[in-house]
Amino acid sequence: MAAQAASERVTALLATANESISAGSYAKASETLREASHIEPRNPKVQDVWKLLQSKSVTRDAVESIRNYIGSQQEEIGQKAIQDLKESQLGPHESLEAIGLLLHSDPGLPLSDQLTSTLLIAHKEARKVLADRLASNPTDVYNEVYGKGDATFNAFASLPSDDTLWPSKEVQVEAQKDVFRLNIATLIAAGVESPERAMKAVARQVALAPENVADLLDEDTFDVLLSSLDIRQEQNLRSQSMLAIAKVLETTGDEGAEIFSQYIGTRVAKGTNDELIMAFSAASAVFPMVPAVVSKLFMTDGFVQQLVPNLEKNSEAAAAGKR
Repeated sequence: MAAQAASERVTALLATANESISAGSYAKASETLREASHIEPRNPKVQDVWKLLQSKSVTRDAVESIRNYIGSQQEEIGQKAIQDLKESQLGPHESLEAIGLLLHSDPGLPLSDQLTSTLLIAHKEARKVLADRLASNPTDVYNEVYGKGDATFNAFASLPSDDTLWPSKEVQVEAQKDVFRLNIATLIAAGVESPERAMKAVARQVALAPENVADLLDEDTFDVLLSSLDIRQEQNLRSQSMLAIAKVLETTGDEGAEIFSQYIGTRVAKGTNDELIMAFSAASAVFPMVPAVVSKLFMTDGFVQQLVPNLEKNSEAAAAGKR
């Protein structure tokens, strides 16, 4: 074949191969590229399209591996899906498909949390897809992600702080507020699964950008954070609450100190064993942060004198089977 004719033929084949790749017809693209390689094996353009086809094939394999794992629930197929996600680079379409598959799969699927978190960590397009959904429908997205597990929720909770994912600062700040509200609502709900998951996200927000949620740091938020300091709660929840309340008190200043004082005073006034334990737990935890405020509470006439007999009385009643 003459050199000019060969060059024209390769150009036409490359155009066909690119069209096939765009259409997702990878087998046809491979066949076309084999012919082009036979004609001009050292043509750098041919090699570039081969690389493109390989990357697209891996991407497709990642989505198909996810689909196959969800259908089969076999460990080895799930591990292959995780590896495929790490080695591929998903585009917007594939990211949307992969997120849809994983978020609507059974939350009890053993590798669901690991797969979804790997998708979000490894693929920026996937994070963009979820950020867009968060902006338009925060409650549904939050609920879908929360049930997946710690790794997935941690990856999700980092989205509002990623400046590159949002079309404007206003949209980003609104997303931060939405997630903050939803975390507080989750912590208020009775019997919520893994409350430390939501508390960690609250602590993250107030650590990174407390000014963006300053108007949400009200009595309800204080009540949630301070009640989570209850000595009877799990240590991981109390630790995250400590981190959060420290920054919240720093952000709110005198107003926050006043809300804290009201929280303690209200519980002491109720006088039940539960309320007194919560008051003491909060006061002892917060003392290193605002010692002047807590010291003032304890030095108030009758404060300690009221607490001790109430605790003794309620402990005796509890032992007798009464409140």
